[in-house]
Amino acid sequence: MDALKTKRKSLRTSFTTTANKLKECLAKKEDAKDGDKLRAVKSQLQDKFLRLDEIQNKISSLLLENNETAAEYESDFQAAEDYRDNFLELKSKIETLLNKDFGSFLESPPELDVIYARERKVIFSPKDRTADNEQRSTETLLTNLPSEHEIYLKTIMIRLRNRDKEVCARALLDDGSQRSYIERI
Repeated sequence: MDALKTKRKSLRTSFTTTANKLKECLAKKEDAKDGDKLRAVKSQLQDKFLRLDEIQNKISSLLLENNETAAEYESDFQAAEDYRDNFLELKSKIETLLNKDFGSFLESPPELDVIYARERKVIFSPKDRTADNEQRSTETLLTNLPSEHEIYLKTIMIRLRNRDKEVCARALLDDGSQRSYIERI
């Protein structure tokens, strides 16, 4: 038991050092924007916490076996929960920051903006492929096609913008029974 507690003490020290390093990274704006650095420190923290948790579980099991150590188990359990809470809080902050940065990357890169995406069901591709006439052409095609020849395909219409240029694309949604293609309009 003493050997496990010594090992746990070392792991707690290492975990605290890494947690403090991560808090410093989050406090510095330039480090907080460096996704690779955040991921690396998060990975280090997660590794240390998993090893600490493994040792903690062994110690808790040993403490529970003996009825005389119930009070020690309670204080030990509370300390372990504090480390768990600290880990989960830091992990959540990193994930939020990384997801926020990833979202802003998708929203406004210099090369590409996604304007909108919507799911639609269309029958065959209309011959008039301009974005303005697409809905009208699809409706005309739907009303003039005999019902015994209807073929419904799940598609998604995406409008992409690069600075002053705009491109529309239609893609088939793949539900496993068909191949997905992107067709330029």
